[in-house]
Amino acid sequence: MNDAAIATICCAGCGATIKVYWNDIASGSLCRVCAEQLESQELWEDSKKSNEDRALRAKKLLEEYSQLKGESFDLESSAIDLITDLMHLANVEEDIDFQAVLRMARNHYAVEVESVTTAELITVR
Repeated sequence: MNDAAIATICCAGCGATIKVYWNDIASGSLCRVCAEQLESQELWEDSKKSNEDRALRAKKLLEEYSQLKGESFDLESSAIDLITDLMHLANVEEDIDFQAVLRMARNHYAVEVESVTTAELITVR
């Protein structure tokens, strides 16, 4: 899964500020300071906020991308155009497997929006 920290939280058991990883949620990990069970509710609330931030960042990127192309912004059309251009970039670079990139992006999205098991993730080949 994703090895990047998803949140820095204050542990309810000891008040320690710790970085929390997706595998902490999946494995039901304990706080590395006081050994109390990590509370996933705090993590999901932080994750939802992060997802809102991700969406706003993506929208801003699409608005700027539309402006670079000299076109008016339309969310769906701009997203399609950007993904198409990314496919062209992957083709030009030759060492980027765009289908593998899409599978990994879907996996990241699934982990970011809800709890999934490793078996539910799309295998990247």
